[in-house]
Amino acid sequence: MALDIVGFNDGSLLGSDNVAYHNNKTVEQVLDDLKVETNYGWYTYLRIGDFAIEMGNISVTPVANTPTKATVIFTKPFAMAPRVVASANTAVPGTTVKGVSTANITTDSVDIYVTRTNTTSTSVMWCAMGPAA
Repeated sequence: MALDIVGFNDGSLLGSDNVAYHNNKTVEQVLDDLKVETNYGWYTYLRIGDFAIEMGNISVTPVANTPTKATVIFTKPFAMAPRVVASANTAVPGTTVKGVSTANITTDSVDIYVTRTNTTSTSVMWCAMGPAA
């Protein structure tokens, strides 16, 4: 099995030679630490050792021309505020959908803002990554 992972928090590497240099664990030991939960259509939670990724989809019905907030509550809290990215699922970026952003990121939630020129519900895909609690 080939597995290329670069950039654990301590700078260690898991190389394509199938040798892990993260806390002296082998690839098999790292994969044993892998935990995945999913609720198809809403979220996926992935944990690799002390690192977690949660991703999902939220629908925001905005007020026209006004940044409108929806709050995502993570299914499992992070040890510290994660990095979060969000993107609108839209065919009209920049014209009708003016922007998507994240704010107020905590260990257990994030606010997602959508600004668009009308009140059409907008699907936003998001991904949070950080140390697992």
